Amino acid sequence: MFFPDQMVVSMDENLLEDQGELVHAGGFVAFSIAYFHIPTDFANASYTVVMHLNGTIHNVLVHTKDMCAVDGHQGSVPRIRALKLFSSTQLMLGTQCGMNSEELGPHLLWDFSDGNDRWDTFAGGQYRTSHDIEVLGDGMMVSPTTDHRDIEVFDMKTGERYFKYLVWNETIETWYPGGELAGTFAPDVNHCQLTDGKLLLSLRYCDTLMLVDWDKAASSIIDSIDGTKSTDDDGYGVTWFAGGPNSTYTQYKIDGSTLDAGQSSLFYGQHNPEIVKITDGYIYDIMMFDNGYSTIADTHYHDTSRLLMVRVNEKESYVKEMWAYNLSHYSPIYGDADMTPSSNVLANSWPETLTDTSAFDFQALLVVPKSNAMGGRIGWALRVYSDLEAHGCTGYPCTRNDGSRPMGWAGYSVERFFDKPIVDSVSCSDGKLEIKGIYDVSKWSTSQPGHVFVYEDSSTDRIKALDTDFTFSLYNEATEVTIDDSSILVDGLTVRVEVQNRFKQMHSLTTNCR
Repeated sequence: MFFPDQMVVSMDENLLEDQGELVHAGGFVAFSIAYFHIPTDFANASYTVVMHLNGTIHNVLVHTKDMCAVDGHQGSVPRIRALKLFSSTQLMLGTQCGMNSEELGPHLLWDFSDGNDRWDTFAGGQYRTSHDIEVLGDGMMVSPTTDHRDIEVFDMKTGERYFKYLVWNETIETWYPGGELAGTFAPDVNHCQLTDGKLLLSLRYCDTLMLVDWDKAASSIIDSIDGTKSTDDDGYGVTWFAGGPNSTYTQYKIDGSTLDAGQSSLFYGQHNPEIVKITDGYIYDIMMFDNGYSTIADTHYHDTSRLLMVRVNEKESYVKEMWAYNLSHYSPIYGDADMTPSSNVLANSWPETLTDTSAFDFQALLVVPKSNAMGGRIGWALRVYSDLEAHGCTGYPCTRNDGSRPMGWAGYSVERFFDKPIVDSVSCSDGKLEIKGIYDVSKWSTSQPGHVFVYEDSSTDRIKALDTDFTFSLYNEATEVTIDDSSILVDGLTVRVEVQNRFKQMHSLTTNCR
């Protein structure tokens, strides 16, 4: 078996404490890494790791050949792309078996409880895209199709398709009527996020984000198998395109200027874009990993890859850079960038070319953004190293991309989640109990139920009159709950407050009423 030569964790505790990240240090960071050394049609070794910020490893799943059980892929060690929390103890993993160009494999559920290596397939064990998986509820899921052209909704247990949304028809077929891209994977849908009735799609091949009114789109699909759409001139639910040569809105850089001559987008070849905030129903803040490489133009547009947040304003008709952090290297594929509850950015990347200053194969890092400015400071980092000779190099610079995959270690996604809800503060005065800074265990895009239970001091008897249900805010945004009852919350009363999520994970705090 192959293992990293080193995995090094570094942390600026003072910086993270100032930013509030250490208050949440009890949670986890999860990532997957795969190793290519001997040229084969599959990874030589591949692992999913769940660890704490201090570097303590909670659990590791060794990806094994029996995960790839379809004819032609037996003996293939899968690598992981999609990686998301499913329950309090399970991660969803999107696998790629072998070097099939469609990047397909079964979707897995792994129980990452301490010491467990239990995993199982879902969606009938069928081969699907490894890039993204979203849970819709009621046993349904949404994911890009195997040809990277469209989106499909299917049964989580059986894999039966309910219907398909034809992204190709609304993009490539319209933009390139001469069939110029007919033989490609364009638009290459590599991410989907369904939230608040909207579906955000990443069209990597086109350097474009696409927002769809999901309710309108679903109602216009009349054939549940092939996705045939109605003839209504409603744009098939399309709200806007942001980025790329077909952007609905004007694109602005952070200084307010428009794109430089010769450029068609603020970002190129993007991975893992996600809405992190919606304001007033028409302003969207979106975080992504901007690789900086355009497939259509076959051109690098940035000196390095970067972490990027853009804002799309529907009323003022613009898409604008709001923040970016330039990495010290270029990652032509893969990459992730997520907002944490402390408004820091968790990301991962891999240098295509190793140098004296970027000598690691893979990194996950927490960046503390500068206030109202580009850039930031690294508060935490995990870096994975292998022997330079394993890349066929004797010194720096060392380029380690064979055209289809990185040699050595690399990874696609990284996630931050917690073992219980976060509660920043509880106070009780003038007959009101205020609970502030409530976050669920993960950055859900769909509504999640929460519950508040109140007890008198150390008693196990619940004050049922104060039971309160609420809904966690989306995208790692803070929630506040106020309970007003002056007849119970009297001066001198000591109360223990429990905040619970749908997994019955609980955070308890005690306060005195005054």
